Amino acid sequence: MTKITLSIADRINLQQILPSKGPYIKMVLVRQMQKELGFTPEEIRDYRINDGPDNSVTWSKSGEKYYLDLVVTQDQIEILKMASTMAKESDEFPLSMLPLIEAIDNL
Repeated sequence: MTKITLSIADRINLQQILPSKGPYIKMVLVRQMQKELGFTPEEIRDYRINDGPDNSVTWSKSGEKYYLDLVVTQDQIEILKMASTMAKESDEFPLSMLPLIEAIDNL
């Protein structure tokens, strides 16, 4: 098992690039990661996470120092690396996602 440390922005971005289709076992592993990446009601309240304009998400400055340690298996690392590769190949790769992609690539 390996740990990846994720900010609020990383958690949001990672949920956007995880695959939504694939073999059954792969989707079970993706679903497990999605559950762990999701925000609890306490996190939403404490960091004032809100829906923003244009389908964006906002949070308070105090949330910028909050991190989640996501523990992943080797199979999940392979899924993350595949998602990273697909994101990098996109013509609309956002600069804000660069730290997350670099962290995944370093797993």
